[in-house]
Amino acid sequence: HKELEAFSDMTDESFMTVADVICNDLERTREALKNKEKMLEEKAKVLEENAREIERLRAENERLKAMKLQ
Repeated sequence: HKELEAFSDMTDESFMTVADVICNDLERTREALKNKEKMLEEKAKVLEENAREIERLRAENERLKAMKLQ
């Protein structure tokens, strides 16, 4: 009976270890996903800034063309 209990304890520990590994992997995956989301948000901001700058430069270009034609 004691041997069976010892085996049961070892089995429980091995399952806990596997569960711990899975939980750790899941946590690392969540952190990586958060980091990628943050990076994507930062890139989206840069793209928005670039789009605004392009529009500003286009408007400036049109203004200069209009001045040249006068």
